[in-house]
Amino acid sequence: MTVKKALKKESRVGDTKVIYILFAFLAAVTVFAAVKLSGYADVIQQKTAMTGFFAGAVLIAGATSLPEVTTSVTAGVIRSPDLAVGNVLGSNAFNLFVLAAVDMWFRRKKMYVHVSKQSAIPALLGLVLTLIVASAFLIRTSVSFLGIGLDVWLIIALYFGGVFYLNQANKLPDEPPAETKTTLSLKGAIIRFVIAALIIMAAGSYLTVLGDEIAVITGLGQSFIGSLLIAGATSLPEVSVVYLALKRDQFNGAVGVIIGSNMFNLILLGVADLFYRDATLIRDASSVHWITLLALLILTTIVLVAIYLNKGLKRVSWLPSLTVIAGYLLMTVLLYMYSVN
Repeated sequence: MTVKKALKKESRVGDTKVIYILFAFLAAVTVFAAVKLSGYADVIQQKTAMTGFFAGAVLIAGATSLPEVTTSVTAGVIRSPDLAVGNVLGSNAFNLFVLAAVDMWFRRKKMYVHVSKQSAIPALLGLVLTLIVASAFLIRTSVSFLGIGLDVWLIIALYFGGVFYLNQANKLPDEPPAETKTTLSLKGAIIRFVIAALIIMAAGSYLTVLGDEIAVITGLGQSFIGSLLIAGATSLPEVSVVYLALKRDQFNGAVGVIIGSNMFNLILLGVADLFYRDATLIRDASSVHWITLLALLILTTIVLVAIYLNKGLKRVSWLPSLTVIAGYLLMTVLLYMYSVN
């Protein structure tokens, strides 16, 4: 090997290390901002008439899903349907894994025993939205309106219509906010909440760019990287928020964050589709996403059934979460096997 080639190789190794270090740093920034975000959300909930579930499913879920927003825009702009779809579906599967993992960590609290059965209604809505995505993958239509596929328009309409109806009909479970001693005013909490949300969005945007570079470096492809690495990184805010919620015994809030984030993430397919100018996003996405999609349908059903059974799971409250963890790990193995072949 010549000196020139050796220097080039050393330079590539150095660049790779920088990419991984930056990725880890931005992930840490995202977690820190998410912890602050959760605290400000508690203050906002205390000073308004907002229910615990609504705060988790809409306010916090929307803010913690901001990295997915920037990821979807970026993926659409760089014409990567696999990165966009993989991030959305992978984030949703990872979110359910997070809920299960944190529930196992606090298994003595028996989360599903304390979660209100009313949480099953928005969980069912989330399952229906996922089924629409599955149907879109089967049909793979190129019909669109304003640059967005008709299937994604249906998801967007059901999401906003469903959340509005559930809130107006008082179908969402209530839960008191965590006792937080603060001198912050409502205005101050909202301003800080927005700042934390913007930090999460900025960090998540750059995580997407770095993830795309890691996909090239590792050779694992955008489907695998989008479904696992980027999905996991952009879901870090949910990890922090769910952990804090269960630590404070805010069971409905913890479930609400995950259910709300998963529903919100699905409408981001429309955001990505808007910036993806080649055709329709789902039509051009790889069939490998069926692995994540089927896993997501199964894991969501498990969570839905666990919420519905509620106190009937008193003796085996750990079983749904253990099953979700096993299902997610199996999905990961299958995705890896598909990517390396």
